Amino acid sequence: MAIIQREKERSFWRRMNFAMSKRSGRSVTMVQRETSDGGLEEARTQEEVEHMVWEEIHGKRFYLAEQAPICKGRLRGDFGYMANTNAAKAVLASEYEFPLDGHQGTKDIFDEVARIRSIVPKNSVSTDLRRPVWKEKWRGSSEKTSSSLSGLHFGHYIAGTSSEIISHHHALKATICLKRGFSIDRWKGGMTCILEKLPGCCLVTKLRAILLMEADYNAKNKIIYGVRMMDNARLHKLMQEEIYSEQGRTAEDGALAKILFYDLVRQTKWPASIASIDAANCYDSIAHAIASLIFQAFGVPVEGVQAMLEAIQDMKYFLRTAYGDSKGCAQSKIEIKYQGLCQGNGAAPAGCAVISITVLRAHKRKGHGATFMCPISKASVKNWGELLIATGGAYKPPKCFYHLISFVWDRNGNWAYDQNHGKDEYQLSVPMPDGSMEEIEHLPVTESRETLGVWSSPAGSTDGAMTRITSKAREWVARAKEGKLRRRDVWFLMDCQLWLRLNYGLCCNTAPYQQLENCLRKEYCDILPIGGVIRSSPAPIRQMHKGFYGVGCPHLGIECLIGQVSKLLMHYGCGSNVGIKSKISYRRLLLELGMSFQPLQASFEKYGELVTWCWMVSLWEKCEKFGIKVVVSDVELEFPSLKDLRKLNRVRLHQQVLFLSDIVNAAGSDLDERYLRRRPWAEKWSNLAFPKEKPASADFRLWAVAIRRVVPAGGLALRLGRRMHDGYKHWEWRINRREQYLLHYTGGEMNVYEPVSNSRRRWKIVVAGCEQETLGQPCSVRMQDEATVSVVSTADPPVPEEKPRTIREVLGEWGGAWLWRSLKVVGEENWILDAISAGTCLAVADGSYIKEITKDACSSGFVLECTEGRGRLIGSFPEASKDACAYRGELLGLLAIHLILLAANKLRPDLRGKVEIVSDCLGALSRITTLPENRIPSGCKHSDILKVIMIHCRQFTFMTEYTHVDAHQDEKEAYVNLTRKSQLNCCMDSLAKKVIWLLMGEDLPAQEMLPLEPLAVFVGREKMTSGSEDNIRFWCHRQLAKETMAHKKVKVFDETQFEEVHWRSCYGALVAAPRMFQIWACKQAMGVAGTNEMQARYTPGHDKRCPSCNDAIETCGHVLTCEEEGRVDILHKSIDLLERWMDDNDTDEKLRDVLIAYAHGRGGTRVLELVPRRDRDYLLLAQSMDCIGWRRFMEGMISKEIVKIQEEYLSQSESRLTIRKWSEGLVIKLLEVTHGQWLYRNVQVHDFKTGDLASKRKEELRKALEDQIELGEEGLAKEDEYLLDINLDDLDDSSGEDQAIWLLALKAAREAHRLRDRNAAPASEAPD
Repeated sequence: MAIIQREKERSFWRRMNFAMSKRSGRSVTMVQRETSDGGLEEARTQEEVEHMVWEEIHGKRFYLAEQAPICKGRLRGDFGYMANTNAAKAVLASEYEFPLDGHQGTKDIFDEVARIRSIVPKNSVSTDLRRPVWKEKWRGSSEKTSSSLSGLHFGHYIAGTSSEIISHHHALKATICLKRGFSIDRWKGGMTCILEKLPGCCLVTKLRAILLMEADYNAKNKIIYGVRMMDNARLHKLMQEEIYSEQGRTAEDGALAKILFYDLVRQTKWPASIASIDAANCYDSIAHAIASLIFQAFGVPVEGVQAMLEAIQDMKYFLRTAYGDSKGCAQSKIEIKYQGLCQGNGAAPAGCAVISITVLRAHKRKGHGATFMCPISKASVKNWGELLIATGGAYKPPKCFYHLISFVWDRNGNWAYDQNHGKDEYQLSVPMPDGSMEEIEHLPVTESRETLGVWSSPAGSTDGAMTRITSKAREWVARAKEGKLRRRDVWFLMDCQLWLRLNYGLCCNTAPYQQLENCLRKEYCDILPIGGVIRSSPAPIRQMHKGFYGVGCPHLGIECLIGQVSKLLMHYGCGSNVGIKSKISYRRLLLELGMSFQPLQASFEKYGELVTWCWMVSLWEKCEKFGIKVVVSDVELEFPSLKDLRKLNRVRLHQQVLFLSDIVNAAGSDLDERYLRRRPWAEKWSNLAFPKEKPASADFRLWAVAIRRVVPAGGLALRLGRRMHDGYKHWEWRINRREQYLLHYTGGEMNVYEPVSNSRRRWKIVVAGCEQETLGQPCSVRMQDEATVSVVSTADPPVPEEKPRTIREVLGEWGGAWLWRSLKVVGEENWILDAISAGTCLAVADGSYIKEITKDACSSGFVLECTEGRGRLIGSFPEASKDACAYRGELLGLLAIHLILLAANKLRPDLRGKVEIVSDCLGALSRITTLPENRIPSGCKHSDILKVIMIHCRQFTFMTEYTHVDAHQDEKEAYVNLTRKSQLNCCMDSLAKKVIWLLMGEDLPAQEMLPLEPLAVFVGREKMTSGSEDNIRFWCHRQLAKETMAHKKVKVFDETQFEEVHWRSCYGALVAAPRMFQIWACKQAMGVAGTNEMQARYTPGHDKRCPSCNDAIETCGHVLTCEEEGRVDILHKSIDLLERWMDDNDTDEKLRDVLIAYAHGRGGTRVLELVPRRDRDYLLLAQSMDCIGWRRFMEGMISKEIVKIQEEYLSQSESRLTIRKWSEGLVIKLLEVTHGQWLYRNVQVHDFKTGDLASKRKEELRKALEDQIELGEEGLAKEDEYLLDINLDDLDDSSGEDQAIWLLALKAAREAHRLRDRNAAPASEAPD
């Protein structure tokens, strides 16, 4: 059976790939190259093809590394090909004397290599390949992988893993080569497969050359370089943020980082530049000497490097083309050896990664990288090019481009991008290996280009991205139409193929919601017919989720929101590139809006036009539409008509004003009149980084009127209170009355005043042009003359900050008080500080989850104890969450412990000592101890907890040791015989369970933010984490379905009826149902199924009546209510099956009786007539179900009151059945009852023997046969007269296929006889 199933699956995918897969490149039968005059030279025979490939690829591409400076002159003599010389040792030891006239990029690489060697220990990458490691490497490999010119293919080594002796022999052979630094002859032969990159393109420069190397050579390279060397780089924190291929990162992160860079430039209005620099032939142009130095710096022994590079330098390249394998080969010259790392080498990806790390570090060492600069830094581009050349690489100018971004303002203060691309003075050139400079393309800021598969432009245009989406969808639809796919295959491939193509990069898309929603309207319309849905079905149901009875075409607007929220939760607050930029962008939005510390909770409809459009604003738009709440808690600021608002906001940003305290004087009583004047460009009036603005004069006049309304001429009625802190305003005047000096800060300098004799308020200038220094208290002055001022008011000093003195006080500052409500301290308040110092602090945590009590809550218990009796700190808490599970409970307990330790560290920043942290969950301990530095891995569950630990609890000044203990040891052994760690673990387990039991019968509290959590996204009462995407999808589509079902073209439910349905059950049931069953449910519920009434709309003359009762017009509603006897009988029998299912699935008896009676009533009975009048729960049930209606109930739209009653029943019974499984099962069973009516109807209409259509067809056939029999033998040849012997009675009991063939035979025989007679007639009798 397994073989049959496998063959069935292979057949299925073969058919799918034939119909829908992209056209891929093939092996070449012909190659071309460009001639000097611009023409093309072709090679068409095997000998010509092989010669041209060897000449153009192996004769040129594999010698590209010779252009590197290290391969020339003195450096070639010092380092050779392997960099295994004394000079190489000197470079690694930072002792090499570089030639004064040497290449600067190479010198920078050498310096960086020495720095890396000072971080990474010498020979720290082990080259021992033990038998277990070797066997593990091969066990997961596929025998079908091509390799090995020698014939020792993958299957040879996979089979060897079953023998201890053979696998040991293989591992030992590779280890000897690595230890001794040589390559065996078999490794020096490879088969180069020449393939087309682009189908149909045979230019030799556009071909892909994949080298099939020896299997064991590649295996040892992957272990040494791909695993161990890369682990060494991660261990010593050398992995650069820019390397997005690293585990836990995605290419989308790189694209999003670029878009956020564009956003920041646009939000701040600061000039900037960005360049896309593409390197040519990355793998093939790496100089071996540079590679060897870098590999050694990262800990690979020089012998291990030699064992890898020697095989490449002496490689014999055989060719495999469409003609077969070549007899000859290409080989390096005696004096010049092949270099590069080869495409197909297991060490190449890791080798390129560490070389990139070195280049990036050297580049940043000179101050280059992601910085704001204008004009564009030619030094940065040149430096990067020189570093690239030093490794053997070079720029590829045709693929390079750059944008230069700056801004201009018109007379009204409106900004626009400057047209820099048309200015010759901004042209940029890049260095080439021969010393020349080549210009690269300067693009306008509005032009989109593709980076990492995502289209973007500095101006924020999404045209390129939207065009990509529509073109991919249009191409897929065209192939689907041509592919003659079954309907189920169309929907399957849309979910598993088309959507994967469209979804990539969607989280980076900043298009408005409406544009995303309408993007694929035409393409979805074209998909419907080939998927079995009528094209004229209402447009709103096409993108409605299948869990809400929609067609289920992906909704780009909602999926974009889900992607954006996922990226925000993953990165915000972290030290990743995207995390830092998203945090800065949020603060720019906060300053630009200037209304709330939570701008994403403000009204987008009202205030969206006041801010610059960016990724964060596009997220704000979608969050407001669907009522999603984004709470940012790490804002570092502390509290102290639309057209006119836009003007005022422009001036506010220019004047650098955020709070009322910014515009009042030092006493907080009157206006600081400086803010009525235009701020000079050179002056800063705030510590905050406000965006650039150039308000018009009219805007300032409006500003003056508005400011005087806020602060009247007589001053504020109530002056502002005492300052809480120094604030962000740059005060122009400061005074120190005790020291008797007044300071004036102006133009980057400071003037000093002293009091005029016999006056307390008048001051005169004594020293001018001093270096600025912040001293004294802010004050406000009035000018008397050029050298004399009078002090009007002085600000009181800020309220001194009261530092926390206990751990409780520190925890209280961080919020999240719900974690500490049951916190108890035994002993002195801060005993934990002494326990950590003494190394006697033991921390134990455990979590609990009991779904039988509550499926949406988990709990934690934790204790910190001094083993020498100084004290104990114990606590517990529950958390309500849709993501609740035992693992989350364990993580919450560990989080509580880490926060308490962090509080102790805050109280004593120089605390030294040790803490032992104990848990019985090995997975939680492993996850916490292996968290990366700057980001939560993509798709990681419970990212909110892990992010707080990662950001705040990784840099303790004392040691933390993590210990695992077995769980529930008290069930096997007496408590007194357990170790103290195990005893505490058992106590915390009991404490956590007690917390869960106390929740029984109680309403769960709303989920809250964790202490120090930088950001949280709430969907209703639920907090989202990574992995909660489906909750957001349900929430958004529920609102969309509510609007759609009330739409005038749909009219399924009004808003009141919609709210009565338990949509979570419908959603879960339909999502899990087969796709075609879901499509049928959509067509039935939305009234677009193929009823006679629907077919009559597009088939003239089609009978609208029901085929069963031949009375009423057949609609989707009539299918359930038809009075034909057979239909009614089938309906009741189906409902009886539903009743049997309810009995088998622990249904409340009273509820069962009500539901079954209501179903049997066929819409003629109200639920109110079936329920007891004194039972409040059932009265609510009756009201709800009568509101929904019988038809919708039979279509699976069950009332939320049904779920409440059954959930209460299950909680009081001993059943292990969950309410979710029961309710989703009820939805499916009700739909099956309705589906049974369609099966009966379709058999009646479409049965090939007795169906209505068959009967009509056979009646026409009978009449035609009778006509032929009446004609008798006339017109038939003697040998054809047997055809008249036909029994028409057989027609009633057959499909009519044989009779139809008989009729055709009779007609053919008569026609043949007629033609013979005509041909046999004399010519004189022939017609004129």
